[in-house]
Amino acid sequence: MLLASLFAANQAEALTASQFIKYCESERATEQMFCSGVLHGIATTNRTLDKVGQQKFFCPSDEIKEGDLEKVLLQHASDHPENLTKNATEHAILVFIKNYPCGEAQQK
Repeated sequence: MLLASLFAANQAEALTASQFIKYCESERATEQMFCSGVLHGIATTNRTLDKVGQQKFFCPSDEIKEGDLEKVLLQHASDHPENLTKNATEHAILVFIKNYPCGEAQQK
């Protein structure tokens, strides 16, 4: 799964947010898996930062599921289509930072 996540994240670097959102909204399993892989890679990287003593990018609650990240991303895309020309990975991280800010109590 890690290898698939790394491959997906690398592929997402070449996509705009608009192109990436189409994968997340797709009915095709392979496209949905691509979306999930990229979001899994972002979430795993974020958790790993915390484990090695670095500041996380975003701080969702412990109860959040990775499917919730996709829902937040899709809702933001619907609410702010003007942002969909940005790089897909950077856009997703910025959306998560906005929706899951890290407060002093959440950071080490």
